[in-house]
Amino acid sequence: MPRDSNAESLHVWIPTNRYYDNGNPAGMDGLNEIIDSNRRDKNMGARIEKENVEWCAWHIRQAMAHAGWKPLTKDTACECIVYMRIVEANRRRDVSNVYAGTAKYVLDACTARHALGVGAIYDDSVRWLSTFVQKIAVDPREPDIDLTIIRYYGR
Repeated sequence: MPRDSNAESLHVWIPTNRYYDNGNPAGMDGLNEIIDSNRRDKNMGARIEKENVEWCAWHIRQAMAHAGWKPLTKDTACECIVYMRIVEANRRRDVSNVYAGTAKYVLDACTARHALGVGAIYDDSVRWLSTFVQKIAVDPREPDIDLTIIRYYGR
């Protein structure tokens, strides 16, 4: 993480909200699950997206409150960098499937311009999100998401 007096960072831990039928924890829904739910029923896809975004937003909101972060507005918007480490339960899913689904839910939860977003970043467009780095790991006991958001003011 670059050292800059005009920067501040926030670390967020988001545990999994999904479990396999046998009770073991599973990773967050990926792109295949998004497509499958939308093909089954138009309302199911929206319901699952809302559930995942709200799950992420709740954890991000808690971390923001603990760190004293205020939601960004149009007047306070600044450039941000997001580092996301996704921990999967196993190696079965394609990396692109995992990245696409998880990134969608996490960034929607972070942004101020999404109806369910908490304002940790102003928008997930190229204008406001200068860098987005994703890493993946495997831990069958505790799949989760480790998120670090860095705000750069005065640039």
